[in-house]
Amino acid sequence: MAVVQGLNLEPVPGQLRYGCGMTDFEDFYDIAEYVNEKAYLGNQIVFGDYETGAVYIPFEKERNIAYGGVEWIEGYFYFLKADFSKKAVTIMQYRPDWDCKEYFSIGMAEVELYNLRIVGTPAHLISQDEEMRCYYPEQFSIKLSARESVIEIVDNHIYCSCWEEEGVAECEITEDYKYYEKLIVRNRFGDVVSEEPGALTRLPNGQWWLS
Repeated sequence: MAVVQGLNLEPVPGQLRYGCGMTDFEDFYDIAEYVNEKAYLGNQIVFGDYETGAVYIPFEKERNIAYGGVEWIEGYFYFLKADFSKKAVTIMQYRPDWDCKEYFSIGMAEVELYNLRIVGTPAHLISQDEEMRCYYPEQFSIKLSARESVIEIVDNHIYCSCWEEEGVAECEITEDYKYYEKLIVRNRFGDVVSEEPGALTRLPNGQWWLS
């Protein structure tokens, strides 16, 4: 593989051929806090082909533009492009051996930048804090517990990882202490459809495994 100075290309779950890395990454929320006082110098997103050794850089580094949130969904990479000059966030659709194009764009004023990310099949744009907000492909929001984190959205079902603790009394751990994860499935109105013990993990081949 061509040399990528100082950058570790990590596999992206769902496929085995490409690795991805980002230079000078900062959270979009943090950049927004200071970008009006000083310019953000930008970062780059880099893909490497494990089979051919080729390295792909879809965009040159540009002032006030940040990239993040890479996911492999239905044969394409999707990642976020935040333009702090134009005040817009764009989902980019990309194949290193093909093309890079804008998939969906929305104004920054219309989204919560904190924990903004791509998830689901097809690609959804969501943020999560005290509630999960979905901005694309449709807009809705649901309340979640502080212990839940959205890991997949498919067929109008929201799959959440939730951690649980048992055996804690008055902030003290007892001999009956137990920590475990469970999978909670909700509909788009926030109602619980099902829940069961286990952690849902996406394998390199794209399959999901509950363990």
